[in-house]
Amino acid sequence: MKTEKFSLHSPKNKFRCKINLNNALVGVGSVTSFNANTIEGIMDGIEQRNGMIQRANGASIVILENKKTYPEIDWQTFKIIKK
Repeated sequence: MKTEKFSLHSPKNKFRCKINLNNALVGVGSVTSFNANTIEGIMDGIEQRNGMIQRANGASIVILENKKTYPEIDWQTFKIIKK
């Protein structure tokens, strides 16, 4: 079955974001992640999660970039943000 829906967790995406919350939240835990094809998509995703980050009293955010072309994977740190 082929789907037309965009996936935030697809390994074909170029960037990955891992948000390590300072305090665990009910229903979320202490870590959340998502992927995007562009750095702008990652930054928008972080912005959308600002309320969650504030409720957790901040977070450490690691943005990774896949330096290879799918199906090969070589995730490397692109940027680290403290909020």
